[in-house]
Amino acid sequence: MPNPIFIIGAPRSGTSVLTWALGQHPNIALLPETHWLPGIHNAAQEAYRIGTLREKFSHLGNAGYPQDEFLGEFGEAIDRIALKSFEKRIEIHLPGFRGKEEPPPGWAVNKQPRLIHHPKEPKQRWVDGTPENSGYASELSALFPEAKFIHVIRDPLGVATSLAHFDRAGADAIVQDVGEGLHTWMLYTEAAFKGEQAIGDKAFRLHNKLLRNDGEAALRSCLAFLGEDYSENCLLPLEKEMNSSKVTPEEKEMIRNSVENMAVYGEAMELYRSVTA
Repeated sequence: MPNPIFIIGAPRSGTSVLTWALGQHPNIALLPETHWLPGIHNAAQEAYRIGTLREKFSHLGNAGYPQDEFLGEFGEAIDRIALKSFEKRIEIHLPGFRGKEEPPPGWAVNKQPRLIHHPKEPKQRWVDGTPENSGYASELSALFPEAKFIHVIRDPLGVATSLAHFDRAGADAIVQDVGEGLHTWMLYTEAAFKGEQAIGDKAFRLHNKLLRNDGEAALRSCLAFLGEDYSENCLLPLEKEMNSSKVTPEEKEMIRNSVENMAVYGEAMELYRSVTA
């Protein structure tokens, strides 16, 4: 039964670095952001509706084909595609790697985040950190009944400030200003929180503060939730800041003073307190 891992939450919350960290585990394959999985669910659900529309006079209706089983078949196909695409990436970037007995000389000394650390790593499940999946936890859970979800939560001002200053990380700013960033945080966080409530114990919440301040404790808690043994390789992406917006504490305090009377800031903080209560 497929048991993928979905990292959900607002962009700039630590979803990318957690995805990278879990992808260093010997049993977890790191996927690029997918973006296409919810569309498969919606198409499959519509196909099932058509296939049962006339009940016993319809193809699926006549067979009494259960909807959950029908959707699960699509999940199993996606799982095969995900793992096969991962192996194709290994062959592209590390030709012949899977056929070796040991990794290249020097890898043990030059420790860094990699697609795979040893040729014999099983990589039997995968992790996807697509932010848009935050709004589709129920749909993805229908495709993958054994899937696990980790919601990374970060304070709204931290996210909004990082979104507005993402150009400092060498990319375009994701939003025009902090106010828009707060709206973005609310959109993703509310969706992820509703997803948590819908799927129950399939979801786990991780605060960005723990990930930043005690990465080992954060990863141990995540891996325990996932039923995987701890691997020290998972710490490698945390050793260097990824895609940092480089906002100083002084700048953040100035921004806080400028937005604390804005209605959207009050709404965001109310949601934050509700989610983290």
